[in-house]
Amino acid sequence: MSNRNMVLGAALLAITVSCSPTAGRVEGDVYLLMQSGDVKRGASNTVRLLANPDDSLVRELGRICQRYAEQVVAAWRRGEISADTPPASDPASPLIASTQVAIRTALLKATKSEAPTGVNGHYVLADIRPGKYALWAETAIGEHPYTHCPSGSS
Repeated sequence: MSNRNMVLGAALLAITVSCSPTAGRVEGDVYLLMQSGDVKRGASNTVRLLANPDDSLVRELGRICQRYAEQVVAAWRRGEISADTPPASDPASPLIASTQVAIRTALLKATKSEAPTGVNGHYVLADIRPGKYALWAETAIGEHPYTHCPSGSS
């Protein structure tokens, strides 16, 4: 009787493993389309796969941006900024710096996998379980950082 239970247990384990979703790959190329129309490859950068199962990441980023907007409006009402000197024109602004830190922290917290880009900006993320994700890529040209995280990626 114990042999029967062992065979049944092994059969159930085999069924469970064979019915579980398999891991897959996500791959692509990172590039930056400049206003001039030039395309810059995103070589030697990192692409991150972010967990976003219920769009909670998108909602968190929305909350961070909403706080930023409220702080900008409040500073404008106090006369600290004007249309001639918006906070975005000063990358050293504490408001911009704190917002960038909050966004980066939220994105890093959601990171499930990451991969470097090659010389042509190509990346491969392997062993990815089925689910809802977003991709996050960063690059810099000179002293100008660029980041992109499309919402609603699957």
